[in-house]
Amino acid sequence: MNISIPVGESATQGILHSANNAIDAVILVSGAGGGMFGPGGIYTEVGKKLAKKGITSLQLDHRSPNKLPLCIEDVEAAISYLAFNHSIHHVSLVGWSFGGAVVISAGALNNRVIAVTTIASQTSGTELISKLAPKPLLLLHGTGDTTLSDKCSRILYQHANDPKEIVLYPGDNHSLSQNTKNVVEKLVKWSSDVHKTVSIGA
Repeated sequence: MNISIPVGESATQGILHSANNAIDAVILVSGAGGGMFGPGGIYTEVGKKLAKKGITSLQLDHRSPNKLPLCIEDVEAAISYLAFNHSIHHVSLVGWSFGGAVVISAGALNNRVIAVTTIASQTSGTELISKLAPKPLLLLHGTGDTTLSDKCSRILYQHANDPKEIVLYPGDNHSLSQNTKNVVEKLVKWSSDVHKTVSIGA
């Protein structure tokens, strides 16, 4: 379902995959070019699979792609929208490329966020990564990425506190297109496990 999310006097757009009676949601954030579909267009499939597991998801666009403070505002607005319009209690964030900086920053600043995943993230704008813990962090990157080297994710891993996990896909590119199925499965399982753990502990 296409939705419009108020952000101050403006609005950003998203695609919502609602799960019945869900109190958990995943927000999927794209890169510096904006859009709602993520690396290789996988976000739609991820969203549909999460809904089948009882987790709502939102493919979120940027009002002003590549402007970090405004993109963080978009995520904050989306979290509030999900809480007040869909009774969502717990949110995890997924961000690709530039979106990695967005979700790391938003994840460190917002108490509703329980976990963060980055895909081929940049390091610029990620200064808050050490503040994420004890929220789990998952980093995915291809070692053949010529847009943002996998060194970026390895640096982020070094600066992050536990719990954290890094998965490197040998020879794969910025969109992880050689491992689409594996990446989708990893995102869905990891997100589902994180939300399940929080629900049990609540």
